[in-house]
This record gives sequence, structure tokens and C-alpha cells, in this order.
Amino acid sequence: MTEVPYRGSAPAINDLLTGSIEVVPDYLLANKQNIDAGKLKFLAVGSKDRLKDYPRVATIAETLPGIYADTWMAVAAPPATPRTSPGRSRTRSGKPSRCPTCARASWRSKRSRSAIRPRRCAR
Repeated sequence: MTEVPYRGSAPAINDLLTGSIEVVPDYLLANKQNIDAGKLKFLAVGSKDRLKDYPRVATIAETLPGIYADTWMAVAAPPATPRTSPGRSRTRSGKPSRCPTCARASWRSKRSRSAIRPRRCAR
């Protein structure tokens, strides 16, 4: 397999859809619409368990025992951002999970949301 670096998911997904590349490891939510439409084939899931909404899709660990992918995300800001801003950003970034549609999507994909104080991220 040859690594092809991309600047984000969108260009990689476009190349995958046109057949320029054969596989992309990416977030389910970035590809869900194309998977559900039959435009992409969901090969495996990186979680320890199969997903409730995709029970026929195997985990990577079923082929490579002990292997799973755990995803970490962070909200970042420029260094000059005032100290009061990260708290407001954290509050705003938590709001989508309170939206019923977003909460259902998060639950379906088995994502969990946890807040980390900005000072811990800056270490």
C-alpha cells in the first residue's frame, strides 16, 4: 500500500469516489452519506465492537486481533486567544451534542464526548 498525503478528508473522499485511490481510513461521519448511498463500501470499523447500525461490518480486530482505533479530537485556537474565549468555545462546542439529531448520530456511531479543560490541552 502506498501512502498518499491529503490536506483533509474532502479531497481524499473525492479521489476515492472517482477511483483515483482505493482506500481511505477516515471518520465514519465524514463518509456515512456516501456509504449509505452505496457509493462507498464500508470495509471495517476501528472500534472494539461492531457498530449497531452496521452489524455486518467487521471490526479490524476480527482480522488483526488486538488492533483498534481510538479517536481523539480537540478544538484549537491561536496562541493570542484571550483566556476567557476557550471556555465559551467549549460551551459552544458542546451544544451540538444536546441537539437531538446530533445526539442520535453520535450515539449511532458509538462516539463518546468528554470535555477536557483548556489548560490540560495546552500541556
